[in-house]
Amino acid sequence: MVIKFVHIFVIVCGIAWCKGQECGGELDPEEYSLKNPGYPTEGNMESKYPSNTDCIWTFSGDDNTLFAFKFWDIVIEIGENNSNITCDYDFLNVSVTSVGSQLFCGWVKPEDAIVGVGSVYIHFHSDDSVNFRGFQASYSITTDFDPCDPDPCEDGECGRTEDKLKSLCHCNAGSTGEECEVDIKECDSNPCQNGGSCDEPQKDYYTCQCMPQWMGAHCEVEKGPPCASDPCVNGGICSETEDFDFQCACEDGYIGKSCEIDDFPPCFSNPCQNDGNCTDISNPAAATSDEENEYITRYNGYHCSCPPGYGGTNCDTEVGCGNPGIAYLKKRRRFNTGSILEFSCENGFVLIGPANLTCVADETWSEKMPECVSKYM
Repeated sequence: MVIKFVHIFVIVCGIAWCKGQECGGELDPEEYSLKNPGYPTEGNMESKYPSNTDCIWTFSGDDNTLFAFKFWDIVIEIGENNSNITCDYDFLNVSVTSVGSQLFCGWVKPEDAIVGVGSVYIHFHSDDSVNFRGFQASYSITTDFDPCDPDPCEDGECGRTEDKLKSLCHCNAGSTGEECEVDIKECDSNPCQNGGSCDEPQKDYYTCQCMPQWMGAHCEVEKGPPCASDPCVNGGICSETEDFDFQCACEDGYIGKSCEIDDFPPCFSNPCQNDGNCTDISNPAAATSDEENEYITRYNGYHCSCPPGYGGTNCDTEVGCGNPGIAYLKKRRRFNTGSILEFSCENGFVLIGPANLTCVADETWSEKMPECVSKYM
């Protein structure tokens, strides 16, 4: 929690006394002194406030309006039974939105300043009986108050305390301190159990590297014998390894950590559509390049060579241009981008339209398909 405001109260007094409003009105941020009517001056040190006085000073503010009020003198008729809490007769009421209302009377000067944010309401009242010299105070009004400017939080979000007077840092994960200036070392608390080692790869995150027979976020769960859960399927036989893991001896026709993969040739199911040509590349030892090894990983051990106009893992995606309207072409025939079709007519007919069509980048034909029209029509 960081205090971000400083108030300096200044009383500059001379023969004409201090600057300030006489009885009520809107408080002026440029002024700094406030007193009741009839407060003593050098020319009249015995002066007292008049009876039946009602002075109300106000200032309309918001959460960014900071108000501070400091007493320099107070002698006001005390309340019933000498109470300076009830202030039944004469009183000064100072009210600030974030602080609430406080009544003052008697002759004991409050030492602490009243500091709050919001709107201000100050009411001085006297009845028709005993009068005294009253009060004299200074005040300050700051209309652009923001305890988060500049932002004090090194690794967090700046907010305000409940009274809205101070900054309050809400730290990001991994940081602490009043200004979020302290980096929390998560591994310092030894969170990993049963011989696990702690690693903090980033500021707000740690992981536990467990011993082989333990698991869980903090290595708190014992695995038990690796083969106890019967991990091998499809007739595989389980055996325990030295690193507290298991391995499966699979029956013919199955592969995988748990014998879970049917080991038929990848092209057996004819995965390539639209007359695509399937190539079995499931044996890494037979691969002749890194590219072929990549296919093994990406395409489950097979690769489809697609005919013109089709693409995708299984040649199931249409690419390029479709049939522009040629009646004798195979159904769903496609043409790759850049393909050019040339047209001509038999004797006795004239070509109407372009002689060439090109499959352009947006997978459409460059022109409409031409027609052959009889010369004798």
